Amino acid sequence: METVFKHDLNNAYLKIEVPDFYVEDYQIPMLHANQIPGILEVDARGIDDFSQYSYKISGMVSMRAMFEKTKMERSDIELFIVQLVQTIKALKRHMLSADKLLLEPDHIFFQKKQFYFCYLPTRNTELCGAFHRLTEYFVSQVNYEEKEGIYLAYELHKSTMEEHYDIEQILEEYQNKKEDTDSRETEERGNIFELEDEEYEDVPTIQELGGTWGNIKRGVRRRKRQKWGVWEGLVMEEKFTNK
Repeated sequence: METVFKHDLNNAYLKIEVPDFYVEDYQIPMLHANQIPGILEVDARGIDDFSQYSYKISGMVSMRAMFEKTKMERSDIELFIVQLVQTIKALKRHMLSADKLLLEPDHIFFQKKQFYFCYLPTRNTELCGAFHRLTEYFVSQVNYEEKEGIYLAYELHKSTMEEHYDIEQILEEYQNKKEDTDSRETEERGNIFELEDEEYEDVPTIQELGGTWGNIKRGVRRRKRQKWGVWEGLVMEEKFTNK
């Protein structure tokens, strides 16, 4: 497989040549007839003993170029995971094989918060193996100052080392886990400064203390402390006396 980049006056293309006679089946017409999320526009033709596939990449940047100077964050990996799963499901709905996706960093492109993939009809590499190699790239490029990103990259790499793993199951389990975590964190943030009713039962009111703050000698102190992202509201009643 030979890869070259071409430009004309208006557009940029990634051209892949495969040393096989070009035989058109249902795959390219299916791609032309349907706009599948995350799949690059592609044209195909035969040139002598080769098949050439041309992908339009105008205004896009490859994953490798994208993370040459800026390291991957957890949010980058998460976005990629979500969009890869969406693309795999969309391909299946159109009777196309996800094994035909090119998952090398040079062949994955990005534009306006969307990752795009090359679909190569002659591709014979299993998606599981290709994705495992991509997780190695994640591990090498992740920002080592961000613990969440490191954890995610290594967990994906570890999970894909199992024989005959299910890539959709791994990615969907991560999505579900993340959604549960996000929902729990949102609920906990909403309760950060809330105190239970019983915590206020024995705390005297301003009126009971004489009507003004000047009559409060020591007052009521409220302390907050954080444990695993959850704030606990503690009310401590101290001795109140009048001057």
